[in-house]
Amino acid sequence: MPSSRSEPVSGFHLPPWGWLLLSMLLLCPWGVVLWLSSHGTSPLEGKPPPVAQTALVPAVSSEAGRPGPWGRLEYARILIEPTENFVPQFSTAPRPVRWFFHGQSDAALNELWQKAGLDDTRRQVLNAPANRERPGGDLVVVRPPEELVLGLSEAARATIYAALAVFQENGPQNDSYRIHESGADQWLDPD
Repeated sequence: MPSSRSEPVSGFHLPPWGWLLLSMLLLCPWGVVLWLSSHGTSPLEGKPPPVAQTALVPAVSSEAGRPGPWGRLEYARILIEPTENFVPQFSTAPRPVRWFFHGQSDAALNELWQKAGLDDTRRQVLNAPANRERPGGDLVVVRPPEELVLGLSEAARATIYAALAVFQENGPQNDSYRIHESGADQWLDPD
């Protein structure tokens, strides 16, 4: 005997314009993907990042460190080198040495020369008006002779260069040098 109960209906009914809208919503994104892939661009990948060119690094042998409570460590010595475009090319003739000081009186500079341990003769040379100028404001420019600079002791050089490093105009003392790998042995070899 047939039952008087009706069975639930599965599915849903859309008007014809609803089916058209649903199919467009489902198919249009795929049309965009196909169009972009045919024009050489993938929407998922985007534009590939530029590839950095690196130099080939030779194989480095590691050495065993002294064991301790941390265990056994291995280490390898490496030379860290900036890329070529960061290393300045010194193709110009060297310029005369000039030291720049801001807000320093003649007495303060003479005190610096004494603190550096310079003898009277060298202090007189640095304090001579021919080797010093005040171009304006609080700037003092000292032009030490090359022989004087080359003859500075290590302690005197350290004291004077530490004072020079404070001022940006003193590039060699304010900013560290960078050397190319090919010159590393010459600069760093203790022999």
